[in-house]
Amino acid sequence: MSQRLLYNGNFLIMDKDYSTADSVLIEGGRIKAVGREAECRAIATHAEEVNLDGQTVIPGFI
Repeated sequence: MSQRLLYNGNFLIMDKDYSTADSVLIEGGRIKAVGREAECRAIATHAEEVNLDGQTVIPGFI
């Protein structure tokens, strides 16, 4: 299954604590992990890497 690691970003989690993360691992079109870059890299086995250069990502629906 294909993986994509988005890292070096500012992900707004939108929970009650307004948490943030700097990386997201996507597998097969679904979010597999959200957190620190090292945590997501530890789970990734063959991910395409995308450096977000500090850009902010907010949740949305398609």
